[in-house]
Amino acid sequence: MHKARGIAVAAVAAAALFLSFVSAGPASAVTTGTGTLVSPRTGMCITVAAASRSVNAHITQWPCNGSTAQQWVLGSGYIKNVNSGLCISDRDNYSRGVALVQGYCTEAGAGWLEEGDIIDTGSGSNPYFCVTTYGGSESAGAWLTQWTCSGSNLSQLWELRS
Repeated sequence: MHKARGIAVAAVAAAALFLSFVSAGPASAVTTGTGTLVSPRTGMCITVAAASRSVNAHITQWPCNGSTAQQWVLGSGYIKNVNSGLCISDRDNYSRGVALVQGYCTEAGAGWLEEGDIIDTGSGSNPYFCVTTYGGSESAGAWLTQWTCSGSNLSQLWELRS
């Protein structure tokens, strides 16, 4: 089962770039680059737990510290960690609330960037999912999950900083 996922980076305020999340579907442009993904709500970065290089290590939010565990390459079809060379993945699980981990960039559950937002479009009647902090947590170490996209859910907004 193939899933299309995507990311769009929009200019907000004085050239700040925000990864926008919408439930209507992917936007038309692909954005690529390297940097950190920061929550404007918490100021924390998307991080591989304990800077692990292992498959299935959890993806969390953690205070930004400049480490390579918080550096991401955004490409056409993936979000790859600089430290591990592995990609954000849902382990090919299309369920809402699934904890995100890092996995091989070639597996079906690793495709996040294509034509719009960081969303998991699933297929057929599956809803769009967005990268979300578990339960909307503002705590360091909170796992990231996939959840139904909502334009008003601040735990789904991530700023790309290069």
